[in-house]
Amino acid sequence: MQCHLKPAAIHPMELQRVGFTPLFDEALQFVTRCIDSDTTTLIPRTLYDIILAEDASVATTGDQRLADIRDNLAWLDAHGHQRSPQQRELQEAFLMATAKIIYNDEFDDNVERIMNANGWDKLYQEVLIGTPRRFGKTYSTAMFACVLLLAVPDIKICIYSTGKATAAMVLDHIRAFFHELPCSSDFEVLTSNEKVLQISPRGNPLDKRVVKSFTSNPKMSTKLENGG
Repeated sequence: MQCHLKPAAIHPMELQRVGFTPLFDEALQFVTRCIDSDTTTLIPRTLYDIILAEDASVATTGDQRLADIRDNLAWLDAHGHQRSPQQRELQEAFLMATAKIIYNDEFDDNVERIMNANGWDKLYQEVLIGTPRRFGKTYSTAMFACVLLLAVPDIKICIYSTGKATAAMVLDHIRAFFHELPCSSDFEVLTSNEKVLQISPRGNPLDKRVVKSFTSNPKMSTKLENGG
């Protein structure tokens, strides 16, 4: 038996140009990143920097409370209670003054991180403002008192006004803000009258939060005596 083999067709080799430039560029970028990383790790850090970096990665209960306050203020902004830039500045000062209350036992260990995270270069213990009439001081104070009441467990807030009508108006505003905010459904109203609003989270009756609005009567007297 004879086999006849047909020669296979021979195709000329196809040459293609391969560009290695992108590969070299990628390798160079990788090496550069490694060098930068190694250089960064070689820079000595102080113990303060190490502790601050570790604290920055740990969220606290106070962080959540502060976030809740800002979220509720933003919600009111978007639902008919737009604040002016001056009112925002005033409430930011209120936040600085109440940071220690918001963070409670966590404050001392996290004070530097808190200030850095919020862009604060100082913290106030008191806030003193002087504005013309109709600026919105009562409105801004009531708004802040409401969101603070909702965020901080067992808090007690006292507000003093120059007249009975103003004192009642402050608490009326707080009540109105409270009932507008969606998170108010998580709370039970224990007391609500012309001077007091007391609430408690549903399912946690021991956490009683109260805001009281009183009339103050500041007087300045001068006593003149003859003969020095």
